[in-house]
Amino acid sequence: MLLDLSERQVYRLIAKAEAEDICQVLHGNRGQQPANKVSDQIWDEVLTLVKDRYRGVNDLHLQELLKREHSIDVGRESLRKRLRQEGLAPKRKHRSKKYRSRRERKPAFGMMLQVDASDHDWLEGRGPRLTLVGAIDDATSFAWCRFEDEETTWGYLALMRSILLKEGVPLSLYSDRHMIFHSPREPTILEQLNGLKPLAQFGRACQELGIEILKAYSPQAKGRIERLWEFMQDRLYSAGS
Repeated sequence: MLLDLSERQVYRLIAKAEAEDICQVLHGNRGQQPANKVSDQIWDEVLTLVKDRYRGVNDLHLQELLKREHSIDVGRESLRKRLRQEGLAPKRKHRSKKYRSRRERKPAFGMMLQVDASDHDWLEGRGPRLTLVGAIDDATSFAWCRFEDEETTWGYLALMRSILLKEGVPLSLYSDRHMIFHSPREPTILEQLNGLKPLAQFGRACQELGIEILKAYSPQAKGRIERLWEFMQDRLYSAGS
């Protein structure tokens, strides 16, 4: 148990030691270079590529780019160690996470979509600033996205139209408190008497389709789509460089 070996392996080692000498308990590869060790020349090429072309790319994406674009296959952990040794900091600093009570995923596809938009310099100055409008299924993390000039009701309606025509009508949407989804005005007397809430144009369209819009009160509450934006900004932005 202390050696973390099976009983059979321990008996093999005892037999080896008794037949020859105690040194036979040492592994046969001890002191030898690993067969899959990456040469210093390849590491020099990797570091040159990172400094010249791939600055700001995260370690996992960098590993994929090296293999796909340059046929250089290196381990992620080995790559991480080399980059840190050379003083190349990670793209994001990992902070200790605060405890948050996690909401369970919905049990089936289409029960709830998280919707949001990300305003970003997606074209890196080579064109107009665009907004990526998207939705992600809460159960499976399947995502739909489209570029718009800005975050508007029409952009969300176009996104939902493409989803509805292909996948059908979801049961609910989970959004932030943007006025596109939730009307900021006070209810009229007639609405109060009928127990109705003020609706934005997007909200009225969803009500007619039987889609409930749920309100998120923090970015962490809709964490799946927030992480999707981080992923998209990293991958699409790096791929265009």
